[in-house]
Amino acid sequence: MKQGFLKLLGNIKLYSSYYFAIISVLGVVWGAFVVYDNWKDNNVLMQTNVNSIMQTQVKQNKTDSLLLQQQAEMKQQLNTIQGTTEALESSYVKRLSNDKSLSKQDFLNYMEGLSFDVKKNSSGGQSMIQPPLVLPDMTAAK
Repeated sequence: MKQGFLKLLGNIKLYSSYYFAIISVLGVVWGAFVVYDNWKDNNVLMQTNVNSIMQTQVKQNKTDSLLLQQQAEMKQQLNTIQGTTEALESSYVKRLSNDKSLSKQDFLNYMEGLSFDVKKNSSGGQSMIQPPLVLPDMTAAK
C-alpha cells in the first residue's frame, strides 16, 4: 500500500508539473498577445493622429497661400494708390506754383497739409495714416 501511495503521489507530482508548465506557457502566450494588441492599438492611434496633423497642415498651407496672394494684391493696390497720390500731389504743385495770387507761405502751408503723415497709435503701437489736411478756404480767399 505504501508503494501504491508513493506511486500515486509521484504521478500527482508529475501531472501537476505538466499542468503548471502548460498554464505558464499559456500565460506567457496570453501576455504576449496582450502586449501586441496594445502596441497595435497605440500604433493605429498614432497613425490617426499623424493623418489628422497632415490634413491640418494641408488646410493651413491653403490658408497661408490665400493670405499671401491677398497680401500681394493689397500691396499692388497700395502701390497704385500711392502712385496716384504722388501724381495728384505733383499736379497740385504744378498748378499752384503757376498761380501768381498765391503767396509762398500759403503755398507751403497748403503743400504741408497735402502730404500724408504716418503717426503711431498709442493704444496698439500700429501705424495710422492721417489724411491730408486740406484747407479750401485758404485757396478761395487768395
